[in-house]
Amino acid sequence: MEAARLRHLWEQCKPYLFLILGSLCLSTFMILAETVFSSGINGLAFVVYEHVISTVFLSILAFSLEKRPPLSFKVAAYAFLLGLLQVSLCQMLLTVALEFISSTYESIALNLVPSIVLVLALVFGQEKLRFRTIDGQAKVWGLALSAAGALVIVLWKGPTLFKLSSSTTRLLQRTTTDGVIGGVLLIVGILAASFWNITVGHVVRIYPAELSLTAMMNLFGTIQTGIITAVVIPNSSWKLKWDGGLTLITLSIGVSN
Repeated sequence: MEAARLRHLWEQCKPYLFLILGSLCLSTFMILAETVFSSGINGLAFVVYEHVISTVFLSILAFSLEKRPPLSFKVAAYAFLLGLLQVSLCQMLLTVALEFISSTYESIALNLVPSIVLVLALVFGQEKLRFRTIDGQAKVWGLALSAAGALVIVLWKGPTLFKLSSSTTRLLQRTTTDGVIGGVLLIVGILAASFWNITVGHVVRIYPAELSLTAMMNLFGTIQTGIITAVVIPNSSWKLKWDGGLTLITLSIGVSN
């Protein structure tokens, strides 16, 4: 009886524990990634290597632990779309954005994802807004406060305290350009992550084999990012360093999956 109660408690708490663990891994990943990319490692090549290892690892787990329903063309097409949203757009753009903006701004901006997901869920009929209930009010006010806090920190500008020299002004102008590029990459990546959250729930109901679906998603995403990276970067940029790149790839497997 006690074991059954503990198992039921674990099943209830498991999603929240995984969300907390994923957030901790993501925060650590962004801090390390900003440091590693500043040493010369290419972000696009890093995403490709990350998902090659992730695809192999998940494929082994899926074949060993999971019973899979028959695979249809519709499910494969959905896996291709999920790989495009999560890997090619979201993770690739957010990783490259760290070369232009700080991990602090990116982590703050990622707080907008739940709010965007809620709006999209309402638009597509996956969520009903019950504002008169306690759960509905907690959801709405929590998301509104998180979005407001993120927007205030990102958009608010304080008063000017010191006048800058001309050389410092030129440096800030170049930094502003980097900030615009990083901001555009960040916005597209956040929108892709939001659409992925909306789509993946529907796909899991069609094909209830999470490990196999994630492995296929990573496979398609690896192929897409590999083609893009091969076209964009030179051969010399594919090299990784043992003192940071490989360690960061190992950590990022838990973040991406």
